[in-house]
Amino acid sequence: MEDLRTCPTREREKRLLSLRDELSHQNRDAGTWPLFEVRATRVPDGVRIHLGLDLLVADGWSFGLLLRDLLHGYIRPQEPLPVPGLTFRDYVAARQAFCDSAAYKAAERYWEERLAALPPGPELPLAGSPAAMARTRFKRYAKTLAPAQWDALQARARAYGVTPSGVLLAAFSAILAQWSQQERFSLMLTLFNRLPVHEDIHEVVGDFTSLLLLCVSVEDGSFGSHAAKLQQQLWKDMEYRNMCAVDVLRLLKQRSGLGKGGYAPVVFTSLLPLTTPGGNIAQALNTLEELDGGMRVVHCITQTPQVRLDHQVYERNGALGFNWDVPQGVFPPRMIEDMLEAYTALLLRLAGDDSAWGQPVGTVLPERQRCIRDAVNATQKELPETTLQAGFLARAQDSPERTAIFLPGARKTYGEVLALAFGAARWLRERELASGDMVAVISDGWRKIPAVLGVLLAGGVYLPVAPDAPSRRTTDTLRHAGVRHVLGDAAVLKRLRDLGGPALSLESIPPGEPLSPVAVTPRQTAYVIYTSGSTGKPKGVVISHAAACNTILEINRRYRLEPRDRILGLSRLN
Repeated sequence: MEDLRTCPTREREKRLLSLRDELSHQNRDAGTWPLFEVRATRVPDGVRIHLGLDLLVADGWSFGLLLRDLLHGYIRPQEPLPVPGLTFRDYVAARQAFCDSAAYKAAERYWEERLAALPPGPELPLAGSPAAMARTRFKRYAKTLAPAQWDALQARARAYGVTPSGVLLAAFSAILAQWSQQERFSLMLTLFNRLPVHEDIHEVVGDFTSLLLLCVSVEDGSFGSHAAKLQQQLWKDMEYRNMCAVDVLRLLKQRSGLGKGGYAPVVFTSLLPLTTPGGNIAQALNTLEELDGGMRVVHCITQTPQVRLDHQVYERNGALGFNWDVPQGVFPPRMIEDMLEAYTALLLRLAGDDSAWGQPVGTVLPERQRCIRDAVNATQKELPETTLQAGFLARAQDSPERTAIFLPGARKTYGEVLALAFGAARWLRERELASGDMVAVISDGWRKIPAVLGVLLAGGVYLPVAPDAPSRRTTDTLRHAGVRHVLGDAAVLKRLRDLGGPALSLESIPPGEPLSPVAVTPRQTAYVIYTSGSTGKPKGVVISHAAACNTILEINRRYRLEPRDRILGLSRLN
C-alpha cells in the first residue's frame, strides 16, 4: 500500500502514471509464482487498485469470476465463498484424457483436411522488421457504440442470420482486407472452451482458453453476404474447436516447414456475453460502480507475444465497447487510427442504414484518406487530342540538334531519329502499305524507335513482337494479325521464316528525305499488343493514338517532365 493523499496533485499523477507504466508492461517468468501482482495506492478520493495478471493463470471467464467474488466481498463480507468440487489441476488431467476420445479424433481429422486451405494472417504494412519489434510496448485504442446504435446493429444482424459477434467479426475482417496485401487470410479467435467434466467446472479459475484459426475470404459482393458466409464458416469450425489452433499450427509447421513467428498475429476476442453462474463481467463491473462510493475502471491493457493487433469486444451498460491493443511502433504512423476510424464508421453505417448491408465490402475509408484519394484521383483534365508521331515531329523540327536517345558511348539527335523514321516510312510506302495496315516491329534495340515512327508516318499500325519469342508463336501472331510488312533486327529476321511479306532489317534503313505524313486522326489505331489470352491463344489489344497520348501527356504533367530531364527506358514495346 502506498499513500499519496498528501502529495501535490502533479506529483501524485506523475507517480500514478509511473506505477501504471511499470505494472502494465511486466514480463513475468512463467515458471515463477505468483503470476499476478496486486498493489493499492491511497488517493484523496479513495483507493486506486493496481492488478497485474498473467493470462496463463486466468482467462476472461475466470476474470469474471474474480470480479464476482470481489463484489461478493463488498456486499456480503461475512459470508464465505463456496469451494468448487474440482481444481484446475483436475481439469487438466481430464483434458489430457479427452485427447483420446472420438470427438477429439474427429477434430484432428477435420483440421488435417483444412491445413492446405489455411492462409497466413493479414499482411498489413509494417514500420520496420517484426523481429526488431518483439519487445515493444502495447497501446490501447478504445471506442464505444451507444446502446441505441448497438441495439440497432444487433437487430439488423439477426435479419441476416448473423450473431452480434459475427457482425463485428465480419466488419473487422472487411477493414483488415482494405489494408492487407491480400483479401484471404486467417484470424486467431479466442474461445472459452470448458469441457463439461464436472458440475462445478464453471466455478474454477484458470486458463481454459482455446484458440480457433478462422480462414477469412473477403470477396466481391455485399457486406450482408460476406457476414453470412463468414458466420457459416465460423459455426462449422467451432464444431471442431476441441483441437486448439496451437496444435493446428504445430501440425501445419510439420507439414509445410512453417518458420518461427506469428502465423496469425491478428486476434479477435468476443466477450458477448461472457456469462458466469454469478453474472457476466459487465454486470459485475456495473454493480461495483453502483456501490456506495462507487468503483470505476481507470485503465486496462493486454499484451501478447507475436500479436500485432488484439481486438476485444464487450458489452457495458447496454453499450458496445471495443478495444484494439497494438504494439507501439509496429505499424506506420496513423495507420491504426485510420483503420479504427473506418471500422467505427462501418459499424455505424450498418447500424443506421439497411442499404449498407447490400453495398460492396470495403466501401468505407477514413475521411482523411478519402480526401487524399479523391485529390489523387481527380485526374480529369482537358488534354489535346493528338497522335503519337505529332509530338515527336514538332520537337524534331523545332530542335533537331537536341539529343533524343543516349546510347553506350554515343547518342542520336531528334533530327537523326526523324531521318531514319522517314527512311522506314518511304520503304513501306514503296511496298504499297495502305493506311491502317499492320506492320510488325521485332526489335529490342534503339532502332525500334525510328521504326515505330516510320510505321506511323506511313499511316500504318505497328505490332510489337518480342525478338526472343518462339518462331512458331511469332509466325502465328503475324498470320493472325494479317501482317504483310516486317521491320526487325537482322539477326531476328535471319532466324524467322515465312513472314508473309517483305521484311527490312533495321540496321539497313537509310536516312530518308522529309515526306508528308499520311493523315490519321487521334481516334484511329496506333498499335496492337498481343497477349496470350485466357485460352492460351494470342489475342490483340487495340490502342488508339488518343488513348496512348492521354497516358503519355498525363505522365509528363504529373511528373513535371521538361526537356532537360532524362528517362531510363526499360520496358519492351510489347
